[in-house]
Amino acid sequence: RQWPSVNIVVRTFNEEDWIRSCLATIFSQDYQNKFVTVVDSGSTDATMQIVKEFSNVTLVEIVNFLPGKAINRGIIEQPSDYVRILSSHCLIKGTKCISSYVDFLEGNETVAGAYGRQLPLKYTHFDDARDLMLTFGNEMRMQKKDSFFHNANSMLRASLFDKFPIDESVNHIEDRLWASQVIKGGYQIAYLPEA
Repeated sequence: RQWPSVNIVVRTFNEEDWIRSCLATIFSQDYQNKFVTVVDSGSTDATMQIVKEFSNVTLVEIVNFLPGKAINRGIIEQPSDYVRILSSHCLIKGTKCISSYVDFLEGNETVAGAYGRQLPLKYTHFDDARDLMLTFGNEMRMQKKDSFFHNANSMLRASLFDKFPIDESVNHIEDRLWASQVIKGGYQIAYLPEA
């Protein structure tokens, strides 16, 4: 089987505590046809030196961070069929996360993007752990009206970016604004708890 290409865009700013583990979980995935693009927004710690330890990662540097700007810059850097967005402080659980996303999107052409479950770590503060458990449940959802979307762990259909770019002017909720656009455009959003 010829697998579609996936560009994994990781945004960083002073993430030396997380970036090595984050990249290691990406490279432990069973999905082979992938590229990794790290978009750094002026880190002053060891983040960029750690990224450079990974020879198969493209490092892009930007100034004046805005989340949508960083994601769009990563998308432009490596054209692909799908864009996997992962926050640099997130670690992928298991080895089939990317293939789960791709299989789902390949079988559901009306879905513009999907987001996955986020779980607390053992040392996550109790309040944050509770919020994650309440927000990200066990039930798969297809969203035709609800524009809740979380791009810390998500995958988007790259063919829609010309029509539905990610807003570069906002400091946050760029993911929900994008979801609202694609839903208005006749597409759906999906929540995949297994991802």
